[in-house]
Amino acid sequence: MTPYLTQGAILIATFGTPSQKERLQAGVLPQEEFDGIVRDHLFAALGPWPRFKKIKPQYIRELAILRGRSDGSDEVEFDTVPADELASAEWSDLKKIQAMFPDAKEIVALWTVATCGDQIRKFPKARITIEYYGRIFQQEVKLG
Repeated sequence: MTPYLTQGAILIATFGTPSQKERLQAGVLPQEEFDGIVRDHLFAALGPWPRFKKIKPQYIRELAILRGRSDGSDEVEFDTVPADELASAEWSDLKKIQAMFPDAKEIVALWTVATCGDQIRKFPKARITIEYYGRIFQQEVKLG
């Protein structure tokens, strides 16, 4: 058994539901669920911190139409880029996250940039990357 599987099994034995513990013992716990339990444990310090949710293209299109920046025929495009500026609340959030995860492999501030017609909207987020026994886990949270 790899160190990742060994440590993950210890987490499940400690924090898993009775069903998860039984299925792990029987060798039928799906890998995706196993990884999810490990992920939940690694990012537990975030508590109720809002995760960055996927932005729906329809929302961006409607915003562009409402602001007169698109006639509705434009495609919505998304890109993720390094943040080159942060508002005070975003900076404060980033510093709190860095304090929560001093051993993180990487914590970066990013923008998801949504474009539709002449409408450009930037959504700030932080991506936390943790290495756990050779496996990489990432979580993105909303800043600001």
